[in-house]
Amino acid sequence: MCEEHKAIIFGAGERGRLILESLGDELVFAFCDNYKFGKTFENKDIISFPMLKDIIHKNNKYDIVLSVDSAEMRD
Repeated sequence: MCEEHKAIIFGAGERGRLILESLGDELVFAFCDNYKFGKTFENKDIISFPMLKDIIHKNNKYDIVLSVDSAEMRD
């Protein structure tokens, strides 16, 4: 991850929490989650996927980190 960028973690669950702990609170801007948006998780806002797309479209200063299990991924 680029040092001047902050991360948006996609997935506000246990894996997302582990990523937050690994990166450190100061390097994480928010979480994105399809089902929990509008709430907070670990004192970070949870945004929707459409909001994530809008943020990325408007500026390029965020890195997206996916917090999904490989068993949850589909072809």
